[in-house]
Amino acid sequence: MPKLIDLTGKIFGHWNVIKQDMLSLGKGAFWICQCTCGTIKTIDGSFLRRGQTTHCGCQLKSLNLSNSQIYKIYSGIKQRCYNPKNSGYSYYGGRGIKMKLGYNPSWMMI
Repeated sequence: MPKLIDLTGKIFGHWNVIKQDMLSLGKGAFWICQCTCGTIKTIDGSFLRRGQTTHCGCQLKSLNLSNSQIYKIYSGIKQRCYNPKNSGYSYYGGRGIKMKLGYNPSWMMI
């Protein structure tokens, strides 16, 4: 097993590493971090070091992405999959096609 890299006190984007999460021992190196907005979360150390997470999502709220092209595409897909009143529902949601729901901000790193 590789030697643990101590990240305590280091800053990664908006995350400030407080201490190692001792409840996750044996599952890898997880760290309790605090975002500049005050959110506290346990994060995988490799995600921090690689820059795969830089904030809790608070930075996305200030961007107002609702008028962006990517949001319009996302919204259209969601409507076709989940809204029976949408004209394309029978081709998507009506056939059982669903979106993989979840938050993955890796395409929109700030």
